[in-house]
Amino acid sequence: MTERPGRLTRAALLGALLSAGYLPLAWNAPIGPAWIGWIAPGATVLVGLVAVARLVIATPLEDASRRFWRVLWVAVGIIGAGGVGQAVDALSGPGGPTQIMSLRTAGAFVVGLLFVLAALLLLPVGRLSRTQWLTFGLDAATVFAGATLFTWYFALRTMDDFESTNGSALPLVAIVVCGFLGVFALLKVSFAGVRQVDPGALQYLAIAALTGASTAGLAPLLASRPYLNTSFLAFPAAFLFLTVAAERQRRVALAALDAPVEAPRRRTGRALHLLPYVAVALTDGLLLVSSSSRPVIVGTVVLTALVGARQWLSSRENGRLLGQLRSSENRLSHQAGHDGLTGLANRTLFVSRLEESLGPDVAVALLDLDDFKQVNDRLGHGAGDALLVAAAARVQGAVGPSDTVARLGGDEFAVLLRGPVGDRLDRILAALAEPLLVAGDELRIRASIGLAEGWAGATSSELVRRADVAMYAAKAGRDGSWARFVPALDAPAADQARLAAGLRDGLGRGDFRVLYQPIVELPSRRITGVEALVRWHDPERGVIPPDQFIPVAERSGLIVPLGQWVLREACRDASAWPGVYVCVNVSPRQLDDPDFVADVAVALADSGLPADRLVLEVTETAVFNGGPAVDALNLLREMGVRIALDDFGTGQSSLGLLLTCPVDVLKVDKSFVDGVTEPGERAVIVQFLSQVASGLNLDTVAEGVETPEQAERLHELGYRKAQGYLFSKPVPASTLFLDRVLSYR
Repeated sequence: MTERPGRLTRAALLGALLSAGYLPLAWNAPIGPAWIGWIAPGATVLVGLVAVARLVIATPLEDASRRFWRVLWVAVGIIGAGGVGQAVDALSGPGGPTQIMSLRTAGAFVVGLLFVLAALLLLPVGRLSRTQWLTFGLDAATVFAGATLFTWYFALRTMDDFESTNGSALPLVAIVVCGFLGVFALLKVSFAGVRQVDPGALQYLAIAALTGASTAGLAPLLASRPYLNTSFLAFPAAFLFLTVAAERQRRVALAALDAPVEAPRRRTGRALHLLPYVAVALTDGLLLVSSSSRPVIVGTVVLTALVGARQWLSSRENGRLLGQLRSSENRLSHQAGHDGLTGLANRTLFVSRLEESLGPDVAVALLDLDDFKQVNDRLGHGAGDALLVAAAARVQGAVGPSDTVARLGGDEFAVLLRGPVGDRLDRILAALAEPLLVAGDELRIRASIGLAEGWAGATSSELVRRADVAMYAAKAGRDGSWARFVPALDAPAADQARLAAGLRDGLGRGDFRVLYQPIVELPSRRITGVEALVRWHDPERGVIPPDQFIPVAERSGLIVPLGQWVLREACRDASAWPGVYVCVNVSPRQLDDPDFVADVAVALADSGLPADRLVLEVTETAVFNGGPAVDALNLLREMGVRIALDDFGTGQSSLGLLLTCPVDVLKVDKSFVDGVTEPGERAVIVQFLSQVASGLNLDTVAEGVETPEQAERLHELGYRKAQGYLFSKPVPASTLFLDRVLSYR
């Protein structure tokens, strides 16, 4: 697909066309004041200078590339000043208008051209073998020989006539120098393997030099028309291609910030390898028109053409094979650095760019999609992939062109932010919040973002760690928000944020286990049910107690996927235990999840467990205010699932709750059971709760029974079921029913 020219290129093209159109109009006689002809060339020069200035000042470039363009900017500035001097010489010199060039103007051109040569010499060449250097030398010698012949024929042999007509040969000298610089540039681009500057841009620069020289070579034709000047063609043509080169380099540099290896490099330089053959062909043509030995000359030209054609075919085939190789290399390089699903940079490329950009003006944002696992489980992996692709596109669209967006894995993304952060994080969250239609369902993506800003001496690993801590701090606050890392997050109080990061990884690694604590009949101690209890076995920190990670899971939202996993495991295990029910704890966050009822139905269907053998334990605080949580429990009750109020009496207790909430089982908290054997308020409350449950036809389970005396007293008070360490600690499913009647121990 052809690239559309930039605004500066279009402006330079307009100036070049106007300048070229002026010559035929004024060929026979002036059409106005002599200075009119200098307007379009001057405007084109100004456009070219602006194009290079924008590239040097406002475009991110590699060091070698920026150094080259900076020196070239100085060069074209000096040449542009020489153009101003030439206009002054032509318009205000003795007998003006004239084509005479002052020594000052010629000096400016020479100095400018020397700076161009310096810029070219600054470019490092690729590593070449001895054979390649020999080939390069032969090709260069062929091209320079041809250029020298043409220079002599069209310029140097007419120097005396030109000097006698115009009073100075300096313009011709400048033309010769400019032409040889163009040849040198073309040779270096095509044979020396320059990669720090875009080869296409270098080609345009070389064409600029050759075009300027060739059009300036028309000076002898204008000797009788002093009011015209070869600069009317030379400057607009040269600065037009200079503008094209600068704008191309800018596009390539900006594109490289996001996908430096996505598109295969355009094949530049293949045509330039034909320069030696072009030089030979042109020399043959010159021989034909300038010599009288026609038969020998024609035979020589034919033989040269045949050899050239053979070499051209070889060059074309080699170029085709080289193009295929480069295409394969680019494709493999892209795959190694990019995510196959979203097309974003992957972790490897992200870390590489981060390490290249470390400093105070860089920030890292880690982004995690909230409740993504529910989408995967409910709608399937296809819908989950579509959600990830949409999220990637929205994040990419919300950041700047110099920022890098990467997918680190799963539903976790990272953004490398350059410069002031501004409101980019708010734009990301707003973009993600827009409704998205996936598999016929309208979804709203919510995300939590952690931001860590760079500092002098920062390392990539520490910057990412801080962003990770900040992200889990954002999750601990509320969904769909972002948090900035501050030193206070690394205090002991921030352990929970780091624990949440480990908890998320543990879910992915399978570090969690489900243990079961028996619920027994009193006084027979026969097992009638079990309570499923989750345990976390972290590979580095060992077993982490539930009272440490469950609150963190609640605040971070990870309790939802964790609870889903426990529910499925418990139903699957219980389906193998005839006549035994299983109790599974349900968090308030799970009850608020609109898919919770469906998740329970799927777990029962997949495991084959009858609904009446599943008891869902909820706390008083989860259902105290009614609303969707109670509606969900009513739906589950209609399915046949039983509901238990856990830790009854320790929260916002209200006896009215037993009437408004669908309840089948009342579980009395251990804090009351501990004092049941002693006279006092706790024993009275335990007895009262037993009587209330009996009156409402509810089952009662006493939790935390640790002594035989407690078990006997509870039975006396009307309790027929109990659980606690007196009977068994939580054990794996494989060892649970070695003995169905548990003795006191």
